[in-house]
Amino acid sequence: KMPIKIAVVGAGVVGMATAVRILESVENAQVTVIAESFTPHTTGDVSVGLLEPFLLYCFFPNYRDWCVDSFNFYHGLINAETSGQLGLALVPVYELFEKFKAKPLYAEPFLDYRDMTPEELAAYPGDYKYGAYFISISIVCRKFLPYMMQRFTRRGGTFIHEKVESLDQFAGQYDVVMNCSGIGARTLVPDPKCVPVQGQTVRVAAPWVKNCLVVGDYEFLPTVDYVVLRGVPIFDETSTIPTEETARLIYENATKFIPSLKEARILENHVGIRPYRKPLRVEIENRKIK
Repeated sequence: KMPIKIAVVGAGVVGMATAVRILESVENAQVTVIAESFTPHTTGDVSVGLLEPFLLYCFFPNYRDWCVDSFNFYHGLINAETSGQLGLALVPVYELFEKFKAKPLYAEPFLDYRDMTPEELAAYPGDYKYGAYFISISIVCRKFLPYMMQRFTRRGGTFIHEKVESLDQFAGQYDVVMNCSGIGARTLVPDPKCVPVQGQTVRVAAPWVKNCLVVGDYEFLPTVDYVVLRGVPIFDETSTIPTEETARLIYENATKFIPSLKEARILENHVGIRPYRKPLRVEIENRKIK
């Protein structure tokens, strides 16, 4: 059989997971990952790393399936002896709300999803009326992405380090192009509904913190290597330079909810730009290129 030539644009978490999945499930596939940035320079490398797809504003049947399949994929890796080396860990999560929130579809696969007790709510400052507890997964992409790249190359996958200017440039070279370029989709597709969202994180050494806390836009997540503190996302902002003022606000807010973080040693400040689109777009496009 003639090989099916497939290009995957983007080498972040979505791109590498897509490329590996194709090689492991599609017979006779010849897959090339093409990207301008590879780990440790992807958006995932500076992200918080909590598996909680809360930005999925779509409510069709595939939505639940995506969440379940993703959780099962990572959970399966956690059961391996090398899960710590992959940057993966199960993590208890407490999420606070000002009013009741029904269990979202994305939480379907989470372990032990339940309402927080009054005693648990009282442990945190503020007048929060409701909270959810569940067990999810933390991911350190600096460890996970190298593993995925090795898994990809073992299956015969290849890489091209190149900035893609247009998806049309692959005409005649590949049978299928998988666009996993994140915010790059805004210009590559082009898709004006895909907008940049800036997020700044602070990484601290606080191994005594074992639970993740999510309060509105703020998130405090322990991982296998450090604790990540996340602040308020800023829409339509594209700067990737951390600011001291934002870092201070993130840290002060974190210590308000987790006072012991005052003893934590600050390790790094990072800024990443993630894509936002309402609704999410995952679909086939047949394109004729002249």
